[in-house]
Amino acid sequence: MQEINELLQFLENSGNDELSQSFLRQYFAEPITGEPLGNEFWLSKLEGIMHAAGTAPKAIAPIRRGHFLGRGSIRYAAAILLLVGMGAYLYTTLTKNHAAVATTPLKPDIVKNDVLPGRQGAILTLSDGKRVVLDSLGNGIVADQAGTQVLLENGNLTYNASKAGEVRFNTMSTPKGRQFLLLLPDGTKVWLNAASSITYPTAFIGRERNVKITGEAYFEVAKDPKQPFKVKINDAAEIDVLGTHFNVNAYANEASIKTTLLEGSVRVNASKHQQTMVPGQQAQIEQDGNITTIDAADIAQTVAWKEGFFNFDGASLKEVMNQLERWYDIDVVYEKNIPDIGFFGKISRKASLSSVLKGLADAKVNFRIEEGRRLIVTP
Repeated sequence: MQEINELLQFLENSGNDELSQSFLRQYFAEPITGEPLGNEFWLSKLEGIMHAAGTAPKAIAPIRRGHFLGRGSIRYAAAILLLVGMGAYLYTTLTKNHAAVATTPLKPDIVKNDVLPGRQGAILTLSDGKRVVLDSLGNGIVADQAGTQVLLENGNLTYNASKAGEVRFNTMSTPKGRQFLLLLPDGTKVWLNAASSITYPTAFIGRERNVKITGEAYFEVAKDPKQPFKVKINDAAEIDVLGTHFNVNAYANEASIKTTLLEGSVRVNASKHQQTMVPGQQAQIEQDGNITTIDAADIAQTVAWKEGFFNFDGASLKEVMNQLERWYDIDVVYEKNIPDIGFFGKISRKASLSSVLKGLADAKVNFRIEEGRRLIVTP
């Protein structure tokens, strides 16, 4: 930890924001494989950036000799910088006409009324109407419904049918500022984004497995050709599944219902149309019930929330604010004459609201945070 702190202190005290930003920008531009890249790789990156920035070569010499940076430390230090707000400089959304990182100081009201990011948590509503808040519960049995135990294990909810009994229906819901991972009785994994819900039985019996959702959810469906899996969406559409990975975005304040397929095969059924999808496609159900199919969907953007990021590439101001509203549990208010702008880039969902707004400062709109978790968007 001492090694990481020394690197952080060096970057922060260098007096050169471009140095820190450039290092992190190149770091995150590399493919993320889940495995740390070699220490020498990042040392060479940092050395080149420092030379370009005019930093004395001797400043990096102790690092290259390994005097205080252990293997992989730079990678983890960069990740820490992202979490505490440096990522806001690199990935934050900018207008299409802007390519520079925002440098405008934060207003006092934004600093004073800053909002922390969302976290893991949900509310489980049992068949008898009892509500169980899962945010702070430890591992163990949450409920026992007709022989089916509901278990909380390391922040994830699972079901264990110890004996045959009456099937009950439960609802898992995430308020604003929460997300959650649920393991259904058949082994299907469901990630719920903020302000979402899923209703499901405590055991899947019969010829079909049926669930109902609102908001946004990512599914990894357990394969069982003899018992097809079906997802009902907002009473407006239905998805027929055999075994697959897909994401459904069905928030009421979005322009359309979007189903994005990553693996397997699904059939989307709406009131006026039906569409069978292949991996890489996105089906958008419009307000009139018609389905528009996008053949080359942006998968990374679709599942960014599940991976811990906002991805604002091509997003409108309203779309960006909708995401912030749900994740930070805030109310967004628009003043008159707000320009129609688009954004690109991404930022960690672990950043505070002020860090996100710091990066939005060059977007031809202004923000202020009022008490009561109100974000005001002004021209």
